[in-house]
Amino acid sequence: MELELPPETLVGDRYRIERTLGRGGFAIAYLAQDELADRRVVLKELAPTGSLRQDGRLRLPETTANSAHRIMHQFLREAKLLAKLRIPGVVQIYDAFQENGTVYASMEFLSAAVTLECLMRTEGPLAPERACSILRQLAETLDKVHERGYLHRDIKPSNVLMLPGDHAVLIDFGAAREWQADATVSHTSLFTPGYAPIEQLSELGRRGPQTDIYALAATGYEMLLGTPPPSSVDRVTGVPVRPPSEFRGDVNSALDRAIISGLAFKAADRPATAARFAEMLGADESEDIGPADDLDRMDRGLLALKNLKPGRNECPACAGLLDDPRPLKQAICLVCRDGRIKARDLDERRCAVCRTGILRPERNHDPLLYCPLCRLGRLERHGIMNRSKLTCSGCTSTFSIPSRGSLTLVSAHAKTNLVEEGQTGAEIDFWLPLSGRSDRILRCESCRAQWDINPSGDLTLYKVHEDPYGIAKRYKTLSPGEWARVASGLNLDAGNFACDRCGADYFIENDNLTLVDAAVDYFGFVGHYQGRRLALERAPWIAVGKSSGIPGPACERCLTEFDREGEYLRLRFTPNSALAVHTDEAWPLEDWHRIARSLPTRDQEADYVDDFYETLRKAILAGDISPSKAPGVRWESPAEWISEEGTSMAKGKLRISCTDLDFASRRKPFRAPLDAIIEATAEGDDLRLRLKGKTEPVLLRIEPITLRLDMDSGRYEVTLAAEDCAEATGILRSQVPGTKPGLPSKG
Repeated sequence: MELELPPETLVGDRYRIERTLGRGGFAIAYLAQDELADRRVVLKELAPTGSLRQDGRLRLPETTANSAHRIMHQFLREAKLLAKLRIPGVVQIYDAFQENGTVYASMEFLSAAVTLECLMRTEGPLAPERACSILRQLAETLDKVHERGYLHRDIKPSNVLMLPGDHAVLIDFGAAREWQADATVSHTSLFTPGYAPIEQLSELGRRGPQTDIYALAATGYEMLLGTPPPSSVDRVTGVPVRPPSEFRGDVNSALDRAIISGLAFKAADRPATAARFAEMLGADESEDIGPADDLDRMDRGLLALKNLKPGRNECPACAGLLDDPRPLKQAICLVCRDGRIKARDLDERRCAVCRTGILRPERNHDPLLYCPLCRLGRLERHGIMNRSKLTCSGCTSTFSIPSRGSLTLVSAHAKTNLVEEGQTGAEIDFWLPLSGRSDRILRCESCRAQWDINPSGDLTLYKVHEDPYGIAKRYKTLSPGEWARVASGLNLDAGNFACDRCGADYFIENDNLTLVDAAVDYFGFVGHYQGRRLALERAPWIAVGKSSGIPGPACERCLTEFDREGEYLRLRFTPNSALAVHTDEAWPLEDWHRIARSLPTRDQEADYVDDFYETLRKAILAGDISPSKAPGVRWESPAEWISEEGTSMAKGKLRISCTDLDFASRRKPFRAPLDAIIEATAEGDDLRLRLKGKTEPVLLRIEPITLRLDMDSGRYEVTLAAEDCAEATGILRSQVPGTKPGLPSKG
């Protein structure tokens, strides 16, 4: 049987199907006419691969009715939440409802739109400028989505609509799909290879904005090259992601870097926000960081090292308290950690109308129990053997029984144009289809409400005598589990377990747990894990911040998590960007505090100090720090004019300014403009100058000078010698306007 609904089908008493737009592994999209609002809409029907349609109703492929119930209500919940978004660049959802054994969402129909996938199929890879523009639009939209607390979870070219003028619109959010994926052995069957990062292919993977940024960067990659990047599964085996610029020479470095950064294997290595990703697309490549900038940064680093005095159990990520948690005891609420998770009394035998009676099954044939004419009255037998008759308790129509399995209409007191008195027919083949009732019925012993049991297993409420809770006005056909929730006064999407203290709502089945809803979030569990399917045995660990299930400290404030390995702590998760790039590394706690502040670890500190002195030296030679009190002087030290043989010819003081070099001496003064110097080199303590118009070099023996400099982090001594003088001379000469490069040295 065809899975798609045929044209002209009316859904939800208002949506008239026109045609099928597309079918994926999770849902079917139809073009429909909303007859109530008089507009065309896209109607999306939940229909995961493996679904079957029977008499117009869908049977979802989940292994149990409870699982099917959960996936339906995840889809319904997601649609209703997204209907409240109203963000430009996100398709507008109008309505979401349940019918035909599944759920539907109606949304805006953009008649002039084509998917980005179709656009690329028609036009091929896009020009870098065009791809960059589309990426920036999507990133800005995504940033607004993330600010509202949502993730898209399934960005790819087929989920981006392109409007005239290259306006991009996001469609088809994937929270419900992700819940289903968490229940499968292989997540790859529900996510398109190349677009799902590694954390999305694991039940315990922590998903956040960077999950969407990966998929967005993968979309940009395909826009440029016509093919998605290697899948995360392939990348685990060592398959690299090659930059787009290796295949296209017209891809600028900013776009290239943004895409490769967004495709970083670790979430922590990707841009932290979609806004940052958008900035990277147009980043200025000409930033020039000089020695003074490095010196200031390193000076602040040394000052921070001196002042670093963390508490014994202080969290390096947020300064909260690190504690070695123990897993919660079984059945303790993961939200409040006080109450117990108990099974709800969801008795499918309880009447949902009166909420007290018990439903009893009845077989509506041999003999027929309910009148095929009025469809409500119960047929009561009178007489014996072949003289027995059936009389309807409702419309009083009567039937005779000419033979077993057959009925003859004797008198009709209900209006009908379908049969005449004297009509004889088989119960199953004639009278039962005529009645429109099921051959299996549930009837309440207390209030006499009736349900037909449909072939799909759903129950249709057919008759109500009294309706104290208004059930018949709100519901008609639901699954047995949903009727059980109605009978308990719960919402249809309620879980099957709840906390007896805080009321947190859970769905538990097949060793898996899902937090459906909670009114409080004392420890941050709700914000991170609501709607996620978790392994039941791991949930007590996850609730206390230990998703790995291995002992070690964790922070309740920011959820940073470590595994303990002797005196080392192996980082498992943190929201701190400086720490996150070191996920899965092991360091002592003291070093984690340093890493969190971008400071050198203890084994790196000595090299860091050496680098600081070298940076300090370069800053002096570049003129960022003056070695002399005289204005404009960049070098000042005692010096001695010597011959080629090393004989002293004159003693004096050497000064180098931004314009000239001056050797002040009574016996042999010397001065030369910087642009007259062809080359300045050093041999030991001697400075050798090659000058324009002179055949012999000038040799000056430089006496080393020691500078004492006060920085924010302390006082430092730097000794400068002849090689530093030569380097300073070269730097100053290169800064003289109009100076040409010097002649190459013969030596």
